Amino acid sequence: MLCENCKKKEANIHYTEIYNNKTREMHYCSICAEKKGIVNIDFTEKQFNISSLISGFVNTEKILLKTEENKKCCKYCGLSYEDFREIGRLGCSGCYESFSKELIPLIRRIHGRTQHIGKVPEYKKAEVFRRKELLDLKRKLKKLIVEEKYEDAAAARDQINLLEKVEK
Repeated sequence: MLCENCKKKEANIHYTEIYNNKTREMHYCSICAEKKGIVNIDFTEKQFNISSLISGFVNTEKILLKTEENKKCCKYCGLSYEDFREIGRLGCSGCYESFSKELIPLIRRIHGRTQHIGKVPEYKKAEVFRRKELLDLKRKLKKLIVEEKYEDAAAARDQINLLEKVEK
């Protein structure tokens, strides 16, 4: 891909600008990018360090971590939270469980939510929504039974039956 500005050199700087919820991608060679003030040549020659990015997010969170929490380790791989902050990577899937107290605010800050939504094809959206609603109602029903709120539980049960009839 050629530089959008000079149209002579290969574009090696890919810049995405988001303004008023509109995304615009631009592709420049390093010289044109520096002239436009998008990047400094010295910066592009330095290696990007993901751990500094992650630790920046962690440090900006208002989480007061006690000293023993910093030394807390994953029971599966032995990675400490301090090590995670330093290298910017978790050691295994068990780390999510071990460091959930620290990771949930971090993930919420980065992604905006802690539950994966994913993409669903347009023709499947109604079906997926119905299944999710049915699952949520079943969880609610169990919770209401445990709390001994039987009238609300009966209403939830009726909604479940209605959704199951529609599904068949």
